[in-house]
Amino acid sequence: MADDPYNFLRPCNSNVIGFCNCPQPTPIWLGQEVAHNPVNCMICGMSVRPESVPVPKAIISPLAQWSRIYSALVELFSDPEEYHEWAASKLHDIHSGVNQDGLSLARTLSEIRICFFWYVRPEQWDVGSCPKCSGPTSPNEGGFCRMQICEPCGIVMADRSDSFADFMVNFSRMIEERSNDT
Repeated sequence: MADDPYNFLRPCNSNVIGFCNCPQPTPIWLGQEVAHNPVNCMICGMSVRPESVPVPKAIISPLAQWSRIYSALVELFSDPEEYHEWAASKLHDIHSGVNQDGLSLARTLSEIRICFFWYVRPEQWDVGSCPKCSGPTSPNEGGFCRMQICEPCGIVMADRSDSFADFMVNFSRMIEERSNDT
């Protein structure tokens, strides 16, 4: 394990979560980490083994660092009290450091495999327009949930019918169910 370059993107216990078994290569998205890995399949929603992308060794450490920060903000955002507003201000601002870093990492991974950055949109956001370029988004059919994408910007977000809280509850439930199936 010491020689494993993807160690920072692996769970402590490999039996904790199942991995994507979709025919490769499927498009991927960066977002809330699933068992230490922020690289997820657009089709099934499960974690994608980093070596199957393959994640370039040069971005493993920056990706792991970004993942910890992004996931911590998502956890704080889920807190209905003290930290929600502060975390929301970071996650909803497309120009915040964490979002810019996520977009940059997704662009780097897109050189290898189609990759999107998961944008945590404000509840009132018109999902018909991209938060970065203001251009139109399009529905992504056939994925693990209803989502809108802006292909030129590499952004994906939950469809208007799903609040972020609903999305996270459903996503967590889906991951747990699929993990139990593997």
